[in-house]
Amino acid sequence: PPHAHDHESFVYVISGRIRATVREEARELGPGDAVLHPTGVAHQIKALVDTRWIEVKAPPRATWPTRQRDV
Repeated sequence: PPHAHDHESFVYVISGRIRATVREEARELGPGDAVLHPTGVAHQIKALVDTRWIEVKAPPRATWPTRQRDV
């Protein structure tokens, strides 16, 4: 369902197709397309077929899961 966050999210589609809704505007996106969800703005991403995308969130949060590595 539509939701909002206290950070920005940038979604870049690698393969497949998604429907991205930001505020009330919906667009269908494919490989090479991208969408930005601004801070505090309602948004939704729906995969229309088997899809891969990269999502970058900013600013980073210490509460997001991290992988511990032995140094």
